[in-house]
Amino acid sequence: MRLTPSSLCAGFQVLVEKDWLAFGHKFSDRCGFHKNGGHNSHERSPIFTQFIDCVHQLVQQAPSAFEFNLLFLKTILEHSFSGFYGNFLYNTHKERAENCLSEVTVSLWR
Repeated sequence: MRLTPSSLCAGFQVLVEKDWLAFGHKFSDRCGFHKNGGHNSHERSPIFTQFIDCVHQLVQQAPSAFEFNLLFLKTILEHSFSGFYGNFLYNTHKERAENCLSEVTVSLWR
């Protein structure tokens, strides 16, 4: 599933981009992505997964209050670990810019 900017999910997309990616959540460390293929176990943590689960619980309780469904949340969570899209690679916006991710990977939102 590719998420489009014209979809009704734009608000949640902005929340993830602003409060998780731009704010500097360390996705590489938290998800266990490292250049050398190894991982630093004391940095791994399911914080983003817990956030998505909390939103999932809210959607389950009041589905008509949200402009997105559970498939949307599942897609975001799956690709936060897949490495297929560049959004969730590296720890900071600076690292993503230094590695030209916008040129060598596709954004989940496009």
